[in-house]
Amino acid sequence: MNNNRDCGRKLEIYCSNCCIAGHASTECKMPITSIGIIAFKYVKDGDIKYLMIRRRHTFGFMEFIKCKFLYNKQYLLNIVSEMTVEEKNKILNNSYENISREIWGRFQNINNYDPNCVKFNELRSGVNIAGEVVTTQSLINETNTSWCEPEWGFPKGKRDNLEKDISAAIREFYEETGVPRQNINMIHNIAPIEEVFIGSNFKSYKTKYFLAHLSDEPDITFKSEEVGALSWRNYEETLDLIRDYNYEKKTILTNVNKLLTTNNFIYQM
Repeated sequence: MNNNRDCGRKLEIYCSNCCIAGHASTECKMPITSIGIIAFKYVKDGDIKYLMIRRRHTFGFMEFIKCKFLYNKQYLLNIVSEMTVEEKNKILNNSYENISREIWGRFQNINNYDPNCVKFNELRSGVNIAGEVVTTQSLINETNTSWCEPEWGFPKGKRDNLEKDISAAIREFYEETGVPRQNINMIHNIAPIEEVFIGSNFKSYKTKYFLAHLSDEPDITFKSEEVGALSWRNYEETLDLIRDYNYEKKTILTNVNKLLTTNNFIYQM
């Protein structure tokens, strides 16, 4: 993807994360930003249901496979604690090559060397962190979580280069749910709602959510590379599906539900 834009005679670097020229997104100091849509529909008796998606893999599992900070025990504990029981078994018993093929459909390496694979295997054997030998097994033993499925949330993703927020939201929504643009009725008399939080990898994140009413039912059997399941849930069910440590997302949902039950909105077809 080209993150440069032609400004007259000068080719200027443009950041797709903060939408400011002068630096690349990899150098951006602002929170890592995603754009999403909280989609809803009205059912009998005026009840509201929200379209939820379940990730195919947990954030912690994907972060672990990237092996970015091998010698930070708290970071490792954070991401392992987010994994499902099945994912913990995979990082303990499966090879990096097999896990990589399961996620991406291939094992990428350069001249038979993959630094992530090397770090993955080092951790399984044991690494010294501040005088303590830490292994994949010891990390699993030290966490007390037993999630049965990956996180549930709302469709979201990052902007493409020079892409407007609302265009990014609609594109990502289609890619993750299969719902075409003509069935997405954007609410345009309310500003996007922002969720800001610090992730388990100690990085700052921000998600901007638009609200939209769906005029047609999505295909609940739709699958994408990143999404494992779709489901319509009422407010209480949606709140229960969101993991307890995602309290910012719970707050967002509570505020959205109050807005939808106490206000009238204008749909943009």
